[in-house]
Amino acid sequence: MSNTVEMKYYCPLKVLVYEENEYGDIDESDSYELDGRFADSYEYEIRERLTEYCDDLDMAEYFNADHKNIHKLKEVKWDVESVDGTLYGCITATLTDYFTDEEEETFKDWVSGQNSDGLGEGFEQRAIEISDGEMYVSFWHSGDDYFIDNEDEFSDRLGPDMGMGGM
Repeated sequence: MSNTVEMKYYCPLKVLVYEENEYGDIDESDSYELDGRFADSYEYEIRERLTEYCDDLDMAEYFNADHKNIHKLKEVKWDVESVDGTLYGCITATLTDYFTDEEEETFKDWVSGQNSDGLGEGFEQRAIEISDGEMYVSFWHSGDDYFIDNEDEFSDRLGPDMGMGGM
């Protein structure tokens, strides 16, 4: 696409792991929660499952037409990205022009909604086979440490010791 702007937005991942019991069955009563540090070693498998789930779906068509900035949004894709040994959700928006601050907040709220109730909710229900059981990956959680950051905000969050150069 010519004359477009690509913006990336990052969010933490939550991972639930269900281990196999002594009979080789998944024990749904025995799970534990992990984060992007654990998920980092499964980047390929997570991306493969996400690509399969999205199947070239362009989420921009689900952006509410009532938003005045809809004309700027051309394409939205969900992916994952490893930064300094931690895997994060990475949502890439292709735009015709940069969002204003207000438009960006509206977009980030929409992404958060998709992560909790839309694409993200559907994806988190898809098992990813791992060596000792199944893993479920979510782009959303209800904790106080949840965020949707643009690239600058994310870089600031990581601080000077952890940079985006590790990607």
